[in-house]
Amino acid sequence: MATRYSDVRRGAELNKALTNYAAYLQNASTRPSKRLQGGTVERTIAKKNVTVRPFSLDNDTTKPKVLVQATVQGLSTSGGLLAKLTTRIDETPGTDFRLEGGFSPAKVSYFKPTGTTRTYVQSKITKLFYLKYPGTTYSIPFGALSDTEEFETAKALVKADVLEIDPTLNYRRVSISGEKVRA
Repeated sequence: MATRYSDVRRGAELNKALTNYAAYLQNASTRPSKRLQGGTVERTIAKKNVTVRPFSLDNDTTKPKVLVQATVQGLSTSGGLLAKLTTRIDETPGTDFRLEGGFSPAKVSYFKPTGTTRTYVQSKITKLFYLKYPGTTYSIPFGALSDTEEFETAKALVKADVLEIDPTLNYRRVSISGEKVRA
């Protein structure tokens, strides 16, 4: 019976966090932007043009692949993952592609830890503490193998590829997101 009311005991702490979050949202117009605060500018991430075969767009038989951008860092730090995705991504686009405005490809994102030391960091918004792990999150776009492959099938295959190349789970927090098409 002790665990039944565990969230009730945390109610006061969570209510305080909710109050802090509401105050943060209400004061959005009075908070200075990062640009106005000064300081250092984050470096821009180098990108590379690659092509993928989309899952949801109408397939053009003359130019079935769509040109998208991938981070060079994500491609270079992926280890064996990129080798597994070479059939789903073309790093040398050539001229056999088309441009699609408002198209974002499906992506596999993964967190690569750089150490084992975790630190408690206080949230600037809710003022609650959380564990922060050292490392970086990367993402790699991917596409279909054929015109008829469904996203859910590809998702299962990519997930299996990630687990196969890294059985020790050095890639943590792997997530796969579907492509988006904005009109």
